[in-house]
Amino acid sequence: FEGRRGPPLPAERRVEGDVMYTYTRVTTSTGRPVVLVATSTLDDVRRSVKALVAVGDGIDGPQDRLLGLPLELLLEAVPATGPGEARVLVLFRGEPLPGLLLTATPRSAPEAARAARSGGEGRAVLLLDRPGPWLVEGVHMAAASGSAAEWESWWTSLTFAIPAP
Repeated sequence: FEGRRGPPLPAERRVEGDVMYTYTRVTTSTGRPVVLVATSTLDDVRRSVKALVAVGDGIDGPQDRLLGLPLELLLEAVPATGPGEARVLVLFRGEPLPGLLLTATPRSAPEAARAARSGGEGRAVLLLDRPGPWLVEGVHMAAASGSAAEWESWWTSLTFAIPAP
């Protein structure tokens, strides 16, 4: 290590309790060796993914249904064509989840993403301004209990498309 220059050496990782430490040895531009230490907590992560695919013409409204996912989005209403409101019900373990931040992103313009938070009954209204495919997603986190993780997180997403007028 003494006098070494160039890219960092491989990192050494060690878990102690609920924290993972990453040690990386590097050499500064002045030639001084240093050790960088980074910490991160352990998370217990779960993902629930749903896609609505319409086949054929004349489909009247969203054809979504509950699947019993741990964190689930149910599309209750969507614009028939063009801009309008999408209503989404957020359920955590089968019960309405208030306060979850949802982000809706159009595939055609990711920079035009918008957000809404679910209300007291677990419902959110998203204003969708264009036809085409959309991705709605959210993350619910809670302090972990009974595991080595510090946090439990549930990630959910729902994709669907709004037909062009």
